[in-house]
Amino acid sequence: MVVLMYFGGLIFFDEPFHLVFTPIIDESGNHTDRMVLNTIMFHAFVLMNMFNQINCRIIAQDDINIFKTLFNNYIFIVVFMLEMTIQNCFVNAQEGGILQTFTGVS
Repeated sequence: MVVLMYFGGLIFFDEPFHLVFTPIIDESGNHTDRMVLNTIMFHAFVLMNMFNQINCRIIAQDDINIFKTLFNNYIFIVVFMLEMTIQNCFVNAQEGGILQTFTGVS
């Protein structure tokens, strides 16, 4: 997350911006690159936590394969898919979606 915060502007965007003083929304109401970077960081954080849920299901030291019993609990699958759907709605809640604006895909 620290790498995304401090070097995300250099990785994803053509022009650098200030992490504190750059406004999130410009005067015309459009999202700035800072808003897009904040969305990317939020999405990465939530996805890391969701995949950690899969990793935390197996706690025995001898079991290395975390996917061995993944489909045994259907409630876990339903909750995981519901969380992924809600996360997708959060990221794409704006008109056209912030990440859609970033990638240019329509």
